[in-house]
Amino acid sequence: MRRRTWCEPVTDPAIVEYFVKQTGVDYLAIAFGNAHGLYKGEPKLDLELVREVRRRVSIPLVMHGGTGLSDDQFRGAIAAGISKINFATSIMNTAVENMKKAAADPKATLFSIPDGHPRLLPGVVCGASMTFRHFGKGLKKTTLQAA
Repeated sequence: MRRRTWCEPVTDPAIVEYFVKQTGVDYLAIAFGNAHGLYKGEPKLDLELVREVRRRVSIPLVMHGGTGLSDDQFRGAIAAGISKINFATSIMNTAVENMKKAAADPKATLFSIPDGHPRLLPGVVCGASMTFRHFGKGLKKTTLQAA
């Protein structure tokens, strides 16, 4: 295995193991080909790296940069050991598009423009739950309702 330099944005499993033991952190976000924001090309996730980190530590592993990944990539990351996924950019981009549409309405008001954002959340949450195959496993009762 080639030696990585300190500035490369990839997780070193040995350092993760040491860090977790020394700090007692509860969760840890790791870099394995994922990135915040929108990807400029096809993301290439190193799932073997996730599996190696998972073998070394027992805390939940977090993935930042879920926006733009396919359902198969999400499922692969989960199967490899990722416990928490962040994909806020896609939610915010959808909210912005909804607000642009609302603002184009001649009857739009300051209060009606952001109104579409909360309405999209139940669909996003349910869609993600289905993709991540955790639908109905986290909460006994959901209070999310479509408007």
